[in-house]
Amino acid sequence: MLNFYKLHLGENARDKFAEQALKNQYWESFYVLPSTVVMQEVRQKNNIRVGNFDTLVKEIIELFSTAIKPPISSFAREVLIKRCAVELFETGKIEYFAKVHQNNFFVKNLASLFAELMSMQISAQDFLLIVDNLQEEQLGAKQSKKYQELACIYLAYYDKLFELGERDIYLYYILAERLLLSLDEQAIAQDFLPWKNIYVSDFYNFNKLELAIIRRLSKLTQVHIAVTYETAREEVFSSLKTLIDNLVAIPHAQEGILNFEPIPQKADLRYLTQAFYNFNQEIDNAIVAPNVELNAFLSKKQEMKFVVEAIKQKILAGAKATDFIIVVRDLADYPGLLEVFQDAQISSSLPEVCPVKNHFFMTLIMDILKLAANKFEKQTLAKVMFSPLMAATLEYDKGSLEKIFYEQDFNGFAEIIEKIAVDSDKLALSKALEKVATVVANVPKKASISTYQNFIETTIANFGFLKILGAQFKAQQISLEYFKGSLLSFTFLQRVFEELKNAYSLLTLDKEKISLTTFLEYLRQLATKHDLILQEGEPRGVRIIQAANAQGINAANVYILGLNDNMFPKKRVENWLLNARERSLLAIEDLKALERQVYEDTFFFASSLAMATNSLHISYLESERQGVSKYIFELKRVLPNLQVQKRDVFLPNNCERIFSQRTLQEYLVWQRSSSAEFALAEQWLVQKVGSDFLSAISQKTKAENISTAKITKLNFSVAQLETYRSCPFKYLARYVWQEQAWEQAKLESSRILEGIFVHEVLETFVHRYLGQKYPDKAQCLQELQGLFWQIQKRYQTEQRVGNNFAWELKAQLLWRKLKLWFEEDYRLQEATNPLLPAYTELRFAPKGFLSAFELETSVGKICLNGVIDRLDLQSEQVRIVDYKLGEAPEEKDIELGNSLQLPIYLCALKTLLPQEIASRQFTASYYSFKSDKYKYNIVYSEELLAKTSYNVEAIVSQIHQGSFLAQPLKIRNCSYCDYVHICRYSTIIEEEE
Repeated sequence: MLNFYKLHLGENARDKFAEQALKNQYWESFYVLPSTVVMQEVRQKNNIRVGNFDTLVKEIIELFSTAIKPPISSFAREVLIKRCAVELFETGKIEYFAKVHQNNFFVKNLASLFAELMSMQISAQDFLLIVDNLQEEQLGAKQSKKYQELACIYLAYYDKLFELGERDIYLYYILAERLLLSLDEQAIAQDFLPWKNIYVSDFYNFNKLELAIIRRLSKLTQVHIAVTYETAREEVFSSLKTLIDNLVAIPHAQEGILNFEPIPQKADLRYLTQAFYNFNQEIDNAIVAPNVELNAFLSKKQEMKFVVEAIKQKILAGAKATDFIIVVRDLADYPGLLEVFQDAQISSSLPEVCPVKNHFFMTLIMDILKLAANKFEKQTLAKVMFSPLMAATLEYDKGSLEKIFYEQDFNGFAEIIEKIAVDSDKLALSKALEKVATVVANVPKKASISTYQNFIETTIANFGFLKILGAQFKAQQISLEYFKGSLLSFTFLQRVFEELKNAYSLLTLDKEKISLTTFLEYLRQLATKHDLILQEGEPRGVRIIQAANAQGINAANVYILGLNDNMFPKKRVENWLLNARERSLLAIEDLKALERQVYEDTFFFASSLAMATNSLHISYLESERQGVSKYIFELKRVLPNLQVQKRDVFLPNNCERIFSQRTLQEYLVWQRSSSAEFALAEQWLVQKVGSDFLSAISQKTKAENISTAKITKLNFSVAQLETYRSCPFKYLARYVWQEQAWEQAKLESSRILEGIFVHEVLETFVHRYLGQKYPDKAQCLQELQGLFWQIQKRYQTEQRVGNNFAWELKAQLLWRKLKLWFEEDYRLQEATNPLLPAYTELRFAPKGFLSAFELETSVGKICLNGVIDRLDLQSEQVRIVDYKLGEAPEEKDIELGNSLQLPIYLCALKTLLPQEIASRQFTASYYSFKSDKYKYNIVYSEELLAKTSYNVEAIVSQIHQGSFLAQPLKIRNCSYCDYVHICRYSTIIEEEE
């Protein structure tokens, strides 16, 4: 018999089901739950059997035979799939995926797709049949080849499993269902199955395999399923409605009623939750004054610190730590949350379940390996050296690191050690860096799994991490959970190595050497999949949970963090092997996981709102490029008077660390700006955020600083002037504060790096043909192609670009663009008396090939310098060419003085080149790789020189006056700006609208 129950938002069946299960003997009930978190909660309160669906399936199989081997791990599945793809490629059966058949990203997507198909009980033969039934004209020959190769790898994978005598978890489900089918009569099942009752709750959906198991069990014993469902807003609960429809279709299914006690103290917040998800006008009017707070922050670090400090103050005022819950969509988005609580000495605030990857001990190990795997990264070294565990182990003062890491630039261990060697008080720090450098240098770059295991275990022992943690625990410097979590992380490492070795031993590859980059990716992948249980018994402190586990948990005060697009709701990425259009074409209706997940996120937020019984605190990041979560706008609809509390001083990066300890003046002087430029930065702050934040500075000091605001600098690059014209604040951040771009690590997607790469290819190729026409077209194309891939390979060797599928796709696109450029250049050279390249990378500067270009203005003599990509000559004309990887400026931008690059280049070369050349007609063009053509000719004239001088003088005057307001020339460019994290971008948008 199947009994299913519909629950209201904010309720769960865990206590009710546990109460019923306790009426039976321990082995007579089995409670199925989806996640480690909710399983742990039920185990803490009750002595009943609890597990997930996989556990239930394994126990069903063990009832019939204990000789059946357990299923292979998900990681072993990926190793097998990769091996199948390699073998098929070597036998010539893979063409469409030839370039990516060994790529880990490709293999991961294959594993995900195969898992989807198997969960729908679609075998490799079924998938082949679906592909064969589609006409080639529907797909196109190329797409048809793609689907056939997917089916071929799918079939090869399952053939390999049977050959090895192994099963994955999906074949285990099919086996369990068939074994249950052998129990035809309920009477036989009652004697055979140990369970009188099976309870299932907290699921948001079941796949076909899970439904098949439920259907069979419901004929053999009592199955109870609880599902949260509100009829008023079905789009939130659409996947749950599908689940209920599937349950209703099962024979002998009936809907039951669970009698719940009213949730106490829900008051207005209960109405808020219902209003948010029911859109009921009467409920909207019932909200009088709910305790709801909406906060905005600039960074996650500030957000976490503010929340922890607010909780700490309330605990000091008499509140209990258990009165607070922090909700995030994904703990991986807030990896520093654990240590922020530890620093605040709220020792019992660790989450009950934490992904291993996010635990500080595991993070430290992976960062050390990352330093060895990648080109030296200052940011990664900072994470290692600022780790409290590393500081305690090597006994150095973390405070002495701050100025070194934030004031100075260095490109390696030797350089930073040399810089601090002069200070005797930093001897301990110097020795610590030397030890870390030695460890990093000794990390094997290519080795077997066993070798990596021995190295990591030896490193942990040599550092004495566990010994230090034990001493800190004995001295009551860290909590039991903090200490236990570290030991569990170390234990998990052993499990990782065993899982890796088992996966490779399946194919007798256990002695095969893999690269450090590959090993690090495997380690990160497995550490993401596994959880650490950090707390046992009743929760003793602030609970940190993921929104997926929020249903039915209540606390007086709830903080929901990270209400930004791509965080909550979480960014969803389709399996790129089969996108939505292709899935529709294949007519496999169940391949709609992406859409289902979006609805689940909305449901998770509803559940999170329903947790609060007294006060609700919601926060988001103003600086996030992806924007504010759509849930914020819906919340404002329900609470039109809800005001955003901006909890930040809008200052440059790292300010939150400094501002509480120093006055604003000390901070700005400490920054990389010179003291002469301080007044300009201060003036901007006054204009943008008001004088309230400058109260620590006397009026007299302010007056003195502003009176000395003049900068004597009159040397500028063309790039600096272009930057100021595009946005004055961007100039301030880049050239006055010298703030670093915030996403430099994303090399494979960096437009800047792509530009550098393309410019190098062009400069190298064109330089070979200075003063001459290109010879044979086919020969030149072959030469350009060889040069392109040669430089691309060098960039990968130097790790300037990623050695991954994303970069390979980008490289293919760039090559096609370069090919179109050459064909256009070759066509132009076929004209009579064509322009031929004479110079590449022509520099005018004090120490350049040409001297700096000087302009006489009212503010003084301004010296300009720049680099011209290419200069073409013929008997009567000179042409300047500048390459643009993206779209080139519009011609009207040049006419209005909003783009100064080409006008300055024209005026500079007209003045600086010898008279013989200067007497010719001067023109300038952009070549746009976006539109694949040369864009317009700007012709030099005396009028252009006068207009350019006026525009340059105006910009320099504004810089001298300290005018650095965030006034972008084009608002759309703000979302791509490197400095959006320290700029009030959202405020600018609101003002513009």
